[in-house]
Amino acid sequence: MNAVVLAGDRENIERFKLYVLGKPVIDYPTSALSALYEVYLVTSGWTWSDYPIIVQKSEGIMGAIRDAVEELGLPLVISYGDVVAEENFYRSVNKDCAVVTVPFVPEERHNTIDEHSSFVFSGLFSIDKECYAQMKKFDDIISAIKFLVREGIMDIIRYDGVWYDIDERKDVLKAFPELLKARLGRRSIIEVDLPSNVEIEGPVLIEEGSIISPFTYIKGPTYVGRGSKIDPFSFIESSSIEPGAVTESHVNLSFVSIQPRVKVASHSSHRYDVLG
Repeated sequence: MNAVVLAGDRENIERFKLYVLGKPVIDYPTSALSALYEVYLVTSGWTWSDYPIIVQKSEGIMGAIRDAVEELGLPLVISYGDVVAEENFYRSVNKDCAVVTVPFVPEERHNTIDEHSSFVFSGLFSIDKECYAQMKKFDDIISAIKFLVREGIMDIIRYDGVWYDIDERKDVLKAFPELLKARLGRRSIIEVDLPSNVEIEGPVLIEEGSIISPFTYIKGPTYVGRGSKIDPFSFIESSSIEPGAVTESHVNLSFVSIQPRVKVASHSSHRYDVLG
């Protein structure tokens, strides 16, 4: 069975390539789905890793689905490419015509599918021939799914784990702490030798190959990726230091994501920001 990851947005490709806890957003659906399916990307023409692509020719989400069906046939598992979640989320579709919903405080961009539930559309669903025959009559994906659910054609699967959609850069600041806490619980995982005068208050994940200098305070939930470096006298709180990033000495970070290979200047202070 095939799965497609929708990443055809021509105007905001960057969000698919933002890093969250050591890997790009697009890698969350592709890597998890690859364990069960043959995965294809639907894009505007850009490529990622070795995944085969389907170049989107039709407009909108429904257009992307039509392009994928014409290329691959049915049934299909379909995931938005800008969603980060635990691996079990992407593997939760266990029926041929089903939509996954998640508990989330609805914003303007989130849509409830079932009028009897506050769970919102997660961007993950599956379709078969019967499902698609009805779906293709609609121009809007939400209207199509609501109709299929109301008519009893499409099943609802409710997933209650960690889930975030990355619609803009600062969404990674909401996603990484919850994903990290789900992975670590209250513990810390430290894969490097630390100087005796480094203070850690978990949950903190420090990956192998990173360098933590003396007189550093790290408060979780914080992630320090492979090949990154934290220079002396740094205060790091609830932040994500992605692989290869460097913070120079006397840096103060609170609720910050430093993207890969970005250097943060000495004596600087940053709050609620995505750097790089």
